[in-house]
Amino acid sequence: MFGRAGDVWSLDSLIARYIRNRPIDLNQSVYWWPVILGQFAVSTVYLGGFYAKWSTPDFTYNFSWVFSDNLRNSVALPWLIRGEAMPWNVDIIVNTPWLWKLAAAGHLVTQALPAFALLSLRRPWLRLSEGLVFAAGVVLLKLSMGMWNPEWLILTVFFVDWEFFLRSAGIPLARTGEQHPERSWGPTAYALIFILLNVIIIVIRYDDRGSSRLYPLSSMNFYSNVAAAKPYSEHHFYPRILDELILRYPGGSSRKWHCYPPHAPAIGSLALAAYENSPGWEKIGRQVGAMEGIVGTLRSLGASQNQAADCVGKVDIKTYDAIDLFASVLRIPAYPARAEFRVGFHGLVSRYEKRHNRIIAAAAGVAGAGGTMKISVATEGLDIGRIKLLLANDPWHNEIVGSLMELPGIWEGNTYLVDEIYFKSLRRGWYPVVVRVTENSGSSYDFFSGILYR
Repeated sequence: MFGRAGDVWSLDSLIARYIRNRPIDLNQSVYWWPVILGQFAVSTVYLGGFYAKWSTPDFTYNFSWVFSDNLRNSVALPWLIRGEAMPWNVDIIVNTPWLWKLAAAGHLVTQALPAFALLSLRRPWLRLSEGLVFAAGVVLLKLSMGMWNPEWLILTVFFVDWEFFLRSAGIPLARTGEQHPERSWGPTAYALIFILLNVIIIVIRYDDRGSSRLYPLSSMNFYSNVAAAKPYSEHHFYPRILDELILRYPGGSSRKWHCYPPHAPAIGSLALAAYENSPGWEKIGRQVGAMEGIVGTLRSLGASQNQAADCVGKVDIKTYDAIDLFASVLRIPAYPARAEFRVGFHGLVSRYEKRHNRIIAAAAGVAGAGGTMKISVATEGLDIGRIKLLLANDPWHNEIVGSLMELPGIWEGNTYLVDEIYFKSLRRGWYPVVVRVTENSGSSYDFFSGILYR
């Protein structure tokens, strides 16, 4: 921002040098500081990531990020969420323990090395090699997780000693002339404050708050959590909350819509109500509204096309007869099972039935303290015969959830009072509440709406 780039790239400078033949004085102490500051900012983006993976929120330091199932789960998740087949190189890594740990260690090395370029300002080749490590990290992110950020590659210009390499190529830059820019303490103070604040933000893990408003200061701590269960020396399954949109077709076939249209609300935001414990009568409108948004999007797309693209191919958006929006807890099974998604538990958020042109949903909100737990229930669009409340056996901690468990209690209007003795007998954990609605026609639906915490 405060660099004197205009001394070289401005129109006045070009006229002075190439028309009036007046050379420019490239005073290093004046022109180098923006380059060094830029290199600092670029390299500390990676260094902040390294620090966040090496440290923990309670300021202990270890390499659990490396010596666990973490990289296996972190690398597999983007492909599984998008529904894409893993490339052969990713498939080998996530199914070979020593290889994913070696890859995790290599990743930390690529994040730490670019910062050493700040100590190599007078060593052009070493500085360039550390910049190439930065660039390699961008490419490897694409190859391992399918995340492509080519604009990051532009930042490698800060690692190049342009004068040295241009001079080596026979294109020397004049270093003497009439211009002698005055030194200013303002830019120096700005640079020092920027560096100090960046380092503080990284060291104290300020971004862990989740509400940082200090851009461009950042510790780049995403993917720094250990995506594995303790003890890290053992292999465990890994649960993941994911919301699924499934189109049902005549004849019993179905198609999961991977990567819901980017111009429409994300599925995750649509199904968010299922995980909340606000009163059922508050949640039901959002669950119905989520499906109204999906149906509206499909009708808009279907006005001009019969199929729409998602991450893995084409989706038939014309001939479906029902749409299900699920809130799911999926799991990556423990090694040596292959890295793939398996259903731990899922339940409906809402459903659209084209033949009846109706949207149906049921919501439950859990409230209470101690042993007195109350569950408020609300429904929409259903011809209710009977309602039963069930629990799923903590899919975040149990790889095999088993059958849904009946929840003993009594009804008081639209509120269900959970039996205190039964509640206290439950092991500590998170139990998804399932509202099973059986209609007078005999049709039955299981809705996931709320979590009973014990």
